[in-house]
Amino acid sequence: MKDQTAPNWFTAGEAMAEPQRYSPREIDRYGERLAWSLGVALAALALFMYWRQGAWIASLIVISSLCLLAALLISYGNWMERSTRIEISRQGLLYHNPLRELNLPWDSIQAVSVSSRGDGWRVIVEGDAGVFSFQTQTSLKLGWGRQVDTGIVGGDRLVSMIVGKASLGPPQAERGGWTRRHSAGLAE
Repeated sequence: MKDQTAPNWFTAGEAMAEPQRYSPREIDRYGERLAWSLGVALAALALFMYWRQGAWIASLIVISSLCLLAALLISYGNWMERSTRIEISRQGLLYHNPLRELNLPWDSIQAVSVSSRGDGWRVIVEGDAGVFSFQTQTSLKLGWGRQVDTGIVGGDRLVSMIVGKASLGPPQAERGGWTRRHSAGLAE
C-alpha cells in the first residue's frame, strides 16, 4: 500500500455531469515494430541460408519463430488495449473490449477495489453480471531512459464517479489495497 489512507479520489464520490467515455492511453508501438522486424529479418535470413546451402539452420528457424510469435502476441495485446473502452452514463457503466462486453447498472455494482501498482492504481469493479479491471494512468520507466505512459487517462476521476454513482460504503483496507462495497454487501 502506498500509505495508510485511501486515495482522496477513492473516498469522495464525484458527480457525473454527462455521459463520458474512457479509453487506455495509446502506447508506443516501438516494441511491436521491433519484434516484427527482427522476426521477419531472421526468417528471411533462414530462407537465404537454405537457398545458399540447401539445408535449414535449426537454431535460426527456432529464433525467428520465437520472434514472430512474440510479435504476434504483442500485436494482440496492443489491439486489445486500443479497442478497450469504458463508458459511463446515468443508467450505469459499460465495459467493452473485443472479447466481451459488460453492462453494469449502478445498483448492480457490488464493490470497487484499488491497489497500488507502480505510479498508478489497479482498479477492480465487481458487479452482478461480472468483473473487470483496469489501470489508472501510470508511467513505467524502461531501460535506455525510455518512459512509457499507460493506463486509463482520467482513471482516478472515473473511479470517483463509479463509487459515487454506485452508492458504495466507506473504503476499507483489504488485500493490500482499499475496497468500497455496496451497502447491502456490508450487512452480509
